[in-house]
Formats: sequence, structure tokens, C-alpha cells
Amino acid sequence: MMKKRLIFTLALAGACFQTGSLFAQNPDSKSYLKASSVARIGDGASSIGDSDRISSGRVASQDIRPVEFRANAVNTSMPSEPLPADTMASYSSPVAQDHSSYQGESCGTGSCGTGSCVQMNCVAPAVVSTGWVEGGALLWWRGGGSTPPLVTRHPNAGGDPVLGAPTEILAGGDQRVGNGLLPGFYAGFGMWLDDSQDLGAGARTFGLFGGGNNTNYTFDGNRSIGVPFFNTSLGVEDAYVVGFNAGAPGINTGSISVATDLDLIGGEIFLRKGLIRNGSSRLDVVGGYLFTKLDDSLILRTNQTNGVSGDGIADGTVTTTADQFSGSNTFHGGELGLLAQGSRGKWFLSSGTKFAIGNMNQKVSVSGLYNEVPPPNVAPPFADDRGLFAQSSNSGRVTRNGFAFIPQIDLKLGYQMNTNLRFDVGYSFMYFSNVVLAGNQIDRNIDIAAVFAAPAAPTTKFETDSLILHGINLGATYSY
Repeated sequence: MMKKRLIFTLALAGACFQTGSLFAQNPDSKSYLKASSVARIGDGASSIGDSDRISSGRVASQDIRPVEFRANAVNTSMPSEPLPADTMASYSSPVAQDHSSYQGESCGTGSCGTGSCVQMNCVAPAVVSTGWVEGGALLWWRGGGSTPPLVTRHPNAGGDPVLGAPTEILAGGDQRVGNGLLPGFYAGFGMWLDDSQDLGAGARTFGLFGGGNNTNYTFDGNRSIGVPFFNTSLGVEDAYVVGFNAGAPGINTGSISVATDLDLIGGEIFLRKGLIRNGSSRLDVVGGYLFTKLDDSLILRTNQTNGVSGDGIADGTVTTTADQFSGSNTFHGGELGLLAQGSRGKWFLSSGTKFAIGNMNQKVSVSGLYNEVPPPNVAPPFADDRGLFAQSSNSGRVTRNGFAFIPQIDLKLGYQMNTNLRFDVGYSFMYFSNVVLAGNQIDRNIDIAAVFAAPAAPTTKFETDSLILHGINLGATYSY
């Protein structure tokens, strides 16, 4: 509960930061919700002597009327260069009157004229972008999620690697698994739906691919290794021993591997509407639809070659086990957020906060494999659809739906190479409130006495958890 409150606080703080930073960009600039072209009372009126100044060919003197009674003119405090590429926001200034010529003298094209042409009435055409495309690489990490102890090692020859001193945990428990780098990508496009760039629409897709994180633990010939569990038949801590030095009777050799994988694919369709424009900055509200599919898996494998005489197993018998746990989470929902952007020169800074709520479809799958291959002419091979933690009592698939929310915070710092192209580096944070993760589905209770019949344990857990994904983004945006 404390973690969820922290996430809510971070999202709210991000939204407040965006609004505050917007005004900090240009404290002396005038704020506009939308530029207006509506004339004011007195715009069409002339002061005494106005026609005389123009008709005589003299340069118009300074208009001494109060600003409120002057004709619409360009606000010279507005930036003269376009905002960054994904902002696409040429400032919507009031419409200037057309004074392209005075007494036959032209202001010229492409830039304001000189001579007797009144400078303030000559407006250079603005560069207005109609859309954008973007793409880049993601370098993210995962946080959260847990597994029970999966691999243990006893420091002494002949010792059983059960939980408790002096046995050490090599994987699982406090030794988290599957927290490596998750590379990925993002790509998107959008377009403005009006000339003032007040309303836009876009789409974006993104993905993370764990690529499989496999760690192998091999018996060193002395310190025994195994998979710890709680033996419900005897009511004690126990271990499936893979590597064991029994001294004179011989040695069992083997290895244990833990493989994890996490993949995320997502997409969104959104509208963005301008709320505030302040100098070279703007604040938009963003809303739309979000889809994500998060898959997490864990596979525990053991491989043992028997070499201990007198244990009832033929020397040279190779025994392998495999336990596979996976959780699949598919989210459909609506999202709403704020996007603040500002620039100074060729540098720009943007921050975004979005909050999505919707339905999370959750699936948990459990399967196992046991394979025993004795030496030739000793006994036939034996195979079964069970592992260690995956028994007939919990194997299969379970599905259900639940409510979930996904807040996201994005920060970007970029450089505008030219009118159309910019590069940026950023940081993103995503929180998934209600997901099923592979490690949480492992029940370490095993009813050893009934594994070949109908064991009472392990049982199906279907335990939910939260997940944090965060990392660095490297990208580029092209406006057109």
C-alpha cells in the first residue's frame, strides 16, 4: 500500500513540476490560451493627422495612442524562431494587417523591408510544421518481483544444502534473478489538425525484449549444491541435491540453471490539446488509449549424473528436471496526462506525466518435466510431466481479469539540429500496479511422499504483484 501511495505522489509531483517549469521558462512573457484575431474597439479609427502623414510620403511617426486603441500588431515579445520539432508550435500571434506597400513602395518579400516601410507592419512568413515522426532506442531495467530461494550451496563436503546456516543462497530469495538490462525501441508519428497547432493526434509503439537471462551453477566437486524446498510429508526443510561428495561411495555431479525473460510490447493512440502557451513554452493535455502486453517467465533446470554407489540408483544414470513458470499480462485502458515543453535557443526540455486505468487480463502457466536415463541395458528411460516445483497439483493454466493502473513519467533534454531535425536523451519511469510475475507463482512446499500419485502440495498460487520499469531513452524527431 505504501508503494502505491508513493507512485501516486510521484505522478502528482510530476504534473505540478510541469506546470511550474512552464512559467519558469519565460516569467516575463504574456500567457495565451489561444491567439485571437478579433479586433478591439477603435482598431479601425485613425488619429488626427494619420492620413496626412501617409499621403505626404513621410515616414509614419510613433503612434502615441494607448495600446488598447491601436490596430492589431505583431507581438514582438514572441519568439521569432519555431519551437522544437515535437512541439511544432509556431506561436499563434494576433493577425497583422496587410500594409505591404505605402504610396507604391513595397516592403519586399522573405523579410521585413526597409526605407519608408513601417517595420512593425511587415510580417515574415512563419515556418509551420504539419506533423512529425519519431524513433529511438530504450535501455531500461526492471525492479520488483521476487522468487523463493532456488539454488543453495553447503560449504562442506557431504553437507545437505538445506536452508539455514551455514548454507548460502546462490539464486532467488535475497539474490534476485532477472534484473538485467532490457533493450528496446520506440517509434511514433503524429500530425496537427489545425493551423495554429492547438490540436494534434498521434500514435506510438514501444517494446522491451529481455533476450533471456540464463545463469548456470555447477558443482565444484566439493561443496554440495541443490534446490531447497519445504518437505510437507516430513514437515522439515529439505533439498533436491544435484551435486554431492559422499567420500568413498562416490560423487554425484551436476548443475542447476535459472533462466528468466521479460518482454513488453505496447502501443497508444492519443490526442493532444493546447492549454497554455507562454513565450517559447507550452502545456498540453494528452488523452487516449493504451495497450500493453507484459510477459514474464522463469525456467529452473537441473542436471545430475549419479556416481554414488549403494543409493539404489544405477551409477551413470542421468536425471534432468525442468520447471517453467510464466505470467502474461494484457492491459487495455484509457490514459490522461500533461505534456510541458519549452526551449531556449537550440536546446529544449520536456516533461510528461500520464496515468492510465483499465482492465488487466492475467494468465499464469505452470509446467514441468522429469527425465531419467539409466546406462544402456540397465533399465528403460523414464519420463513424466512434472518437475520439482511443478507437480500435477499445480500444473496448467489459470486466467482472470482485474483492475490496474499504469502511471508514467518522462523527461527529455534535446538539441535542435535544424528546423526539422532534433536529437534527445531522456529518462522514463513506468509502474504496473497489478500483474502476475513468474517468480511469485512458485510454491516451495512439496509433498514428496505423493509426487507419483496425487500430491497435496505444491498448490496454484496466482499471486499478484507490482512491477517497475525505468531507464534511458535515446531518440530523434523529424518534423515536416
